[in-house]
Amino acid sequence: MGVLIEDITETALSLPIADRAVLADRLMESLDEREDAVAVREAWITEIRRRVAEVKSGKAVLIDGEVGLAQVRASIRK
Repeated sequence: MGVLIEDITETALSLPIADRAVLADRLMESLDEREDAVAVREAWITEIRRRVAEVKSGKAVLIDGEVGLAQVRASIRK
């Protein structure tokens, strides 16, 4: 790595975690050359919000991951 990259990295790593997350998100977006990247991101955000709302309202019930896997494995064996 060049000195400039090392300086930028050191500065970035000294940022608070929330700022680092924003920076990381922006850097990842800059790497995604697909035209629909923003639309895909927005669609996922909408889906996540919908799922969270279903859990909060009681419409969707969460189960333990191991329990879910056991149920799937049992249904496959049938």
